[in-house]
Amino acid sequence: MALIVNNTAYSGEVLERLLVRATTGNELVDGGHVRVQPGIKKKFTLPRLRTGEMLQRRVEMPGRTDSKGNFEYDEKYLEPQDLMAYTEFNPRVFENIWKPFQPDGELVFRELPSDVQDQLLAEMAKVIQFELGDLYLNGVKGAGAKDFFDGILTRIVADSAVIKPAATELTMETMLPALRTIKTSIPKALRNSRKLKIFMSIEDFDIYDAILTDKPFKGVDYANMNSGRYKGYPIVALADMPKDVIFVAEGTSGIDSNLWVGVDYAEDSANVIKIDRVAPNGELFFFKMLMKADTNTVYGEDIVLWDGRGIPAPAIEPAGFMAANAMLTDVLESDNSLYGLQPIEGFEGLYANESMMNMLAEFLKGSKETPVATQQTEKVATQTKKATPVKTVAKAKVVPAVEKTETIEDQSALTGDENNAPEQ
Repeated sequence: MALIVNNTAYSGEVLERLLVRATTGNELVDGGHVRVQPGIKKKFTLPRLRTGEMLQRRVEMPGRTDSKGNFEYDEKYLEPQDLMAYTEFNPRVFENIWKPFQPDGELVFRELPSDVQDQLLAEMAKVIQFELGDLYLNGVKGAGAKDFFDGILTRIVADSAVIKPAATELTMETMLPALRTIKTSIPKALRNSRKLKIFMSIEDFDIYDAILTDKPFKGVDYANMNSGRYKGYPIVALADMPKDVIFVAEGTSGIDSNLWVGVDYAEDSANVIKIDRVAPNGELFFFKMLMKADTNTVYGEDIVLWDGRGIPAPAIEPAGFMAANAMLTDVLESDNSLYGLQPIEGFEGLYANESMMNMLAEFLKGSKETPVATQQTEKVATQTKKATPVKTVAKAKVVPAVEKTETIEDQSALTGDENNAPEQ
């Protein structure tokens, strides 16, 4: 039977309502991030119109050859696919587990209290909405038992018009550079749109929150949550979003949304449920719901996708190091002189004090050398030497035959003290 009872012991009074396990619901719909178009029986058209440049010099007698620009019209579609929810149960199980509501006489569903009916129906609707939330995002159309229709993310990945910068897995070192790349990839005409949202997984948002918390001059303390925004764009953390995937799109509940969902019957499609006996002479009842659903996007060229699934993040390079470590901080809005900071040559917009300079030099020196790392190490070491000629300066050189880095301590040469010379 569909109604499974694991414990039928009765002791004292029970709650007047069943306690059910909480689910995340349908975050895309509940949050107003997609446009839901109800009542689609067969197909719904999403018309798209584009125009080219038209301005030109004035001509007294314009002719056909002076025509410039055009109107390009095409369509995308919402074609809802059939879905069904169906389950059977025997209401007699309530004889043991729902004692306060045991009816007199023949135990049939119509005699059960409405509280019990409402609770079961509400739980069924909630589970269906939860499943639809995952399908709206990750669904794949196919012959499998759960392959009903393509979800929004599935369509974005398959759309060749979507902007797709080179991506890797998202870590503490790569998160901020990834967001910076995504932002610069947004078409300039859309960057001021208030409808743009950044969609990511809850795991990736936790990484972003930890990075902001660890920053010495920015972010909140450990007792609070950082704002779900990046450069003014709201971040939408979704439970059904796969890790290492971020996409940016205009998502609203209005017709100006770039993300659409089509369903059949009512707007609240999960409540279209039929309840009846399985057979006139039997005791089994069934819950049944029939519906249709589909998703699509309107303009793929207005969406930016970062898909780093299965692509390992590279070794920490200077850009990732700057973003992830507290020894460097971009306090551009502060008075740098108050902290003894000075610009770092080769790292535009970043500042560091003497201690930070030394730590950065040591880090770059100890990592696997690349041409970029070697060049930046020499620059940082030179800056440190100029600022503090008495301190130890770390320099690095690459030995062609063996991957090995030698450290030259020249403190004795600077001070003239032979006792401080390194042992040979």
